[in-house]
Amino acid sequence: MKTEENDILIGGQSRLFAKHFKGYGDDSQIDKNVGEIEKFASESDIPIYVMIVPSAGSINPEMLPKAAPQENEYEKLSEINSSLSSVCNVVDVFPVLTEHNSEYIYFRNDHHWTTLGAYYAYTELAKCLGREVADYNLGNAVEAGDFLGTHYAKSRYFKAIPDIITYFPTDTNINIMKVVGDAQFETERQIPMINTEKLTSYDKYAAFLDGNNGYTIVPGKGSGRILIVKDSFANCLVPLMEDDFEQIGVVDYRNYAYGLSNLVEKEHYDNIVILYSYATLETDNRLVYINKPR
Repeated sequence: MKTEENDILIGGQSRLFAKHFKGYGDDSQIDKNVGEIEKFASESDIPIYVMIVPSAGSINPEMLPKAAPQENEYEKLSEINSSLSSVCNVVDVFPVLTEHNSEYIYFRNDHHWTTLGAYYAYTELAKCLGREVADYNLGNAVEAGDFLGTHYAKSRYFKAIPDIITYFPTDTNINIMKVVGDAQFETERQIPMINTEKLTSYDKYAAFLDGNNGYTIVPGKGSGRILIVKDSFANCLVPLMEDDFEQIGVVDYRNYAYGLSNLVEKEHYDNIVILYSYATLETDNRLVYINKPR
């Protein structure tokens, strides 16, 4: 039976996984990024929380092809979290995701987690923040089917099972900002937080926050202001936060090239959450901007 297609592993129940053998890459970039986070957190005037999301293969190793031992992310994450814990608040989501690994918490043919996986992770973040998560009745969720994600796009696996995107309806509009300088921005457009038009497109996951914009402002219905520095794993988590905060700022360094000090001061953020997948932290070379001087 075929177990690989174009560097995508074909696992049990037709699930697709990124190829990530031990030794497949090196630790130089992830160690550099952890160092940048440590430097930023040690100099921050407000609390910093860090959540690194493990890959699906590390949470469901039993689904991987037997001949494809993956890198031990648990071991590496334990090392990273131990190092970070001296300067910031670590949100370790490995245990809660493992506890629920029989549920639909990662997509079958995309590298992201599902809204359910993000919800379990958010409960852990809320505990660290000393907050209670708004009660989400899963029966109120809306489903959009026929999602064929990034792993399918790369492998074109002919037995791929389309995924289902789940979201909670909201009438909140978010502000996508045009960034013109350090802490200098203006509203470029207002769009629904769940842009349902994208659910009929090829990139359905972009329905959350309209994709990966440099700086986004999400108005909330709660108290306090929080800034999320993220990769796309945060996109389906942020909508779960709207009832708990007055404002949620979202920075994505793929489209942002400034430090955070002036932004935090201008927007009066109380806490910062750095939320990255392990895979992104291992390869991203733009997190260095987080320490860009004033």
